[in-house]
Amino acid sequence: AAGDFNVDVKYITTRMIVVLRKTQQDLVLEHFTVDTDWERTSFLFDGLWSLGWGEIADAVMNELGIGGVIVRKQKKYVMEEVKNYLRGMAVCVMWKPSMGIKECMKQFWIDLGWEYPWVYPTC
Repeated sequence: AAGDFNVDVKYITTRMIVVLRKTQQDLVLEHFTVDTDWERTSFLFDGLWSLGWGEIADAVMNELGIGGVIVRKQKKYVMEEVKNYLRGMAVCVMWKPSMGIKECMKQFWIDLGWEYPWVYPTC
């Protein structure tokens, strides 16, 4: 059986610490930390077991807490993406507001090594 899945995360709490230092010429982003927690996750299969077993699989996986395990294991990677995005927003809003948020964020991701037009990895 083949398929993919979605993990629905609810009741998210996010904490962010930003330390800016004023120098003679500029503001410097000295420290940037982001962390998050969530209270509930649910796991949903898409296209698994086309004979209607998907709902049963969802119920079993949620009862076993599989969605929560997957999200906890992937938290490091998810948080790295969130942190990059929030850092980009801070840079764009504080240092490059005249670029416009869309163009500035595009350039931010390009500077991190992404290709534009966006190239998505294949599975």
